Amino acid sequence: MAQQYHIRDLCSLLRVPRSSDYAWRRPTPSPRALENQRLRQQLSSLFTSNHKVYGSPRLTICLQRQGLPCRRNRVARHMRALHRKARQKRAFKPKTTDAHHPHPIARNLLAQMPKTRSANRIWVSDITYVFTAQGWLYLAAVMDLYSRKIVGWAAADHLKTSLVQEAIHQAIDARSPQAGLVHHSDRGCQYASAD
Repeated sequence: MAQQYHIRDLCSLLRVPRSSDYAWRRPTPSPRALENQRLRQQLSSLFTSNHKVYGSPRLTICLQRQGLPCRRNRVARHMRALHRKARQKRAFKPKTTDAHHPHPIARNLLAQMPKTRSANRIWVSDITYVFTAQGWLYLAAVMDLYSRKIVGWAAADHLKTSLVQEAIHQAIDARSPQAGLVHHSDRGCQYASAD
């Protein structure tokens, strides 16, 4: 058929680009195709050896260190073609409230009380955490619900009952509340312990 008709006319009639004919006639893959094949093999190997958590930025650096010239977009394109997607690690979030403990839990008096109209009638407490250069720092705070002022606080590298005790004692020493003060906190084991 190629002897009767010109290739250009056949490609036009069949709506096939002429480059497809050239690619079909070529017996070996192009240098770029060979390079891509080598890149994909290295990419798969690195991805698996790094526990499937490396994405295209890190894999690009690894490939460049091995002497394979590539850019991040090219690596990302090949990762998509190989159906490789890095697993994302969940960020560690400390748990400050443990409601599953054997200690008795006081009933919620705050839900039944009207809005307070004076200071030192209702205090609320909680524990939060802050990441520092030395690790996690736990902060227990006592707040006066009327003024929304922190009346006592304590910080430590642990979640023991002594942390909340220190914050409550600081608040009592600073404010000297009268009888009838309601202290409300979460149902965590630090606040429910016998101490």
